[in-house]
Amino acid sequence: MSTNIIEFRVPGPMVGKERARVTRRGTYTPQKTLDYEEKIRTYCMKEWRARGGLINYDPNGWFVVGFEFYHRYAELFPDADNIMKCACDALQGRIWYNDKHVIPRAWRAITNVGKDCGMDISIHHAGEYEHHEYVKAKKGMERCYK
Repeated sequence: MSTNIIEFRVPGPMVGKERARVTRRGTYTPQKTLDYEEKIRTYCMKEWRARGGLINYDPNGWFVVGFEFYHRYAELFPDADNIMKCACDALQGRIWYNDKHVIPRAWRAITNVGKDCGMDISIHHAGEYEHHEYVKAKKGMERCYK
């Protein structure tokens, strides 16, 4: 069974992770993506400080991350996978050492008519069972693509 680490909300429209841009001067990440990653970090660290840090926390452990997206009906909704990539990259080095330690969890999008949009993120330590099931499923998918 996983133990709850932190849950927080990032208000406002969601931004998906954009591709890195390549120019003659080098490669860079678009400013819109960098700004949204900073916003995610800010809300996460605000909740982290409100809890007074964490006990028995291992940044090299495995994490289960859940997402709930709230958007307005007529609003363009970015690809959920790109929003989750943006969040995982934003919290790399803050919550987990590397985002390869993140076990993706199901997400859901909820249409809010007349309400504010935003994203709820819940992060938990993965138990042995969850990690084992994830590795088993990942190996099964790798066999499918060979």
